[in-house]
Amino acid sequence: MDSAHVPFPDLDFRDGTPIAVTFDDVYFSRAGGVAETEHVFLSGNGLPQRWAALGGDDVPRVAEGEPRAEGGSPQGVGGDAPIRHDSFTIAELGFGTGLNFLVAWKRFCATAPADATLQFTSIEKFPLTLEQLRAALALQPELATEAEALIAAYPLRLPGIHRIHLPRVVLTLCFGEAEAMLAELDGCVDAWFLDGFSPAKNPGMWTDEVMEQIRRLSAPDATVATFTAAGAVKRGLALSGFAMRKVKGFGHKREMLVGVFEEKMDRSPLPVRPPRSAIVIGAGIAGATVARALAERGVAVTVLERGAVASGASGNAAAVLFPQLAKRWTASAAWYFTAYSFMLRQMARWGGGTSTGMLRLPRHAQEEEQLRALNATLGLDTTIVRWMDRDKASAQAGVALATGAAWFPRGMWIAPGDLCRRLLQHPNIM
Repeated sequence: MDSAHVPFPDLDFRDGTPIAVTFDDVYFSRAGGVAETEHVFLSGNGLPQRWAALGGDDVPRVAEGEPRAEGGSPQGVGGDAPIRHDSFTIAELGFGTGLNFLVAWKRFCATAPADATLQFTSIEKFPLTLEQLRAALALQPELATEAEALIAAYPLRLPGIHRIHLPRVVLTLCFGEAEAMLAELDGCVDAWFLDGFSPAKNPGMWTDEVMEQIRRLSAPDATVATFTAAGAVKRGLALSGFAMRKVKGFGHKREMLVGVFEEKMDRSPLPVRPPRSAIVIGAGIAGATVARALAERGVAVTVLERGAVASGASGNAAAVLFPQLAKRWTASAAWYFTAYSFMLRQMARWGGGTSTGMLRLPRHAQEEEQLRALNATLGLDTTIVRWMDRDKASAQAGVALATGAAWFPRGMWIAPGDLCRRLLQHPNIM
């Protein structure tokens, strides 16, 4: 990839419903977005029952509203296959407005055991801007609390994979083509949400190559649900190892598809057993962040420091957070900007910084030329960085400047010592 460009969705609102103009299709049903998600994806995958069984007694997978066999045995999308886990993985094609994620997250917290975790991975080629996301989710007042948390943690519009930590759920957002992003993933998916626009209008998301990646990533007895009942989709999933069938659709949709993965090869990942305890040497930014990461994974951490917290280089009065710049979009540049986006999300969790934006002043004419061209040469959104002429930059800075400057709206300054002390405030850190 030689550019950070992420295509913008052409979003419109008609009768209170967000529309993808490019695909001439709705992001969610006019009959009710939350109800549609509940019917198609949660009930279609039998999720509330499966979540209730995490870490507990064996409970068959069953879709809500599906008939029961004689004697009361549930006959849903997963047959009678029992499950035993303390975490659950959903993969979705088509993040859209985030509605499916928010509904799943809310219902998971309401039905799964308190110590269970939801892993939710979603792929989106045309991610909404922050402003578009706010406008779309404002239409779902029953999800206001969850929507506010997602908006606060929403990543910069950069290509690739973005990890977001929220209460009881880890959201992995992948911005890019479905096939390419799936190829970057590994793991075992318990349930699939196939929510791209209709196959007739968005054929690139329903290709044989995408179906093969779904097969590769599916756990034994994984389930799949999708709003479409298209024959090509049913055949593609069947060829990828899913036993597919049609069930009642939502609203005006007469039918939809659900299925269960029948391939019996054991793809279960090896259990990861983190250490029970660890020692971290140094209480600067590096040591404090490592200690916090371990502590949040349940590890008892002892931090050793010969002086006070942040007594070394991290003891500077202030630090500025912004990405390392490059002349071309390379793997190195992608790493710096993705790390910048990740750190912005973490600072929202940790505190210890002040987001005022940042102006990067050129030191000489050659650097000014580079800064002016950042959006064109790297393909970056103007929401990440943009050039300001001298008058606008001076107004932003509150002082007269000799030149224009590159403006990073999300740039911030940090008090390193305060940040380190905040990071070390965790019950698992001694």
